[in-house]
Amino acid sequence: MIQRLHSVVDADTTIYLLAHGPNGVRGVLRIDPDGYILSVFVEEAARGQGLGSALLDQAFAVLRELGKRTVGLSVHQDNHGARRLYERLGFMPYMPGHEGYTQFVKVL
Repeated sequence: MIQRLHSVVDADTTIYLLAHGPNGVRGVLRIDPDGYILSVFVEEAARGQGLGSALLDQAFAVLRELGKRTVGLSVHQDNHGARRLYERLGFMPYMPGHEGYTQFVKVL
């Protein structure tokens, strides 16, 4: 089950998607409503079970609901598992970032 929460701090909204498993929260994804995925985390023991894909699919639906046509994120060059996941879901690298990060974009 994925739960959607909104947090507003100093007029900035962040949307949280929480992936629940039998023993509590197994993954968290944070979205900036402007169309940027701020972070994705899946508990190590739960990786490879589709939680990351499910969180990202839900994030895409949320962003479409908000009228966005693209989504962006950044990932470190050494995070090979995340890069494979993002590329499998249609993200394309478009710009090197700072300190070993690459910016990725996906058309929704």
